Amino acid sequence: MAESILSLPSSLDGLIERLPSDPHLRGEAFERAVRWFLKTDPSYASELREVWLWRDWPGRWGADIGIDLVAETWEGKLWAIQVKGYDPGNQVPTSEIDSFISASSRPEFDHRLLISTGQLSRNAEYKLTHQDKSTAFLLYHHLTESPLDWLAYLDESRPAL
Repeated sequence: MAESILSLPSSLDGLIERLPSDPHLRGEAFERAVRWFLKTDPSYASELREVWLWRDWPGRWGADIGIDLVAETWEGKLWAIQVKGYDPGNQVPTSEIDSFISASSRPEFDHRLLISTGQLSRNAEYKLTHQDKSTAFLLYHHLTESPLDWLAYLDESRPAL
């Protein structure tokens, strides 16, 4: 019997499987992969002029306390981005959402974006959507719907689209 297309693993699953097992290294590796995603996925690449890792952003004021990436749109608006590379069956702790909201509340940021392979609790989703700043999120199912081959991030010989 042929395997259902719904049961086939996505290229995102393949990327997640290849990330380091150490949580800190895994997080850093996934942040770099998401930066690549935002610069390569057609819908984001057309909207974002630049995407920096927090440590490389020229406006950085200190250590990472909740913002992992900063993006600048072609119109010059700044997005604060938090990236969570969790097991798709696990939830992102609400405390991590709180630190992101707090760190990104500064006036230089026009928009917040949470990108997570993990799930959001109702409380976390409520906190993100009931802010003065616009806040969006890309979760596992959104990321797997991208036309990108996530494994192209690891293997430049593979076409990204």
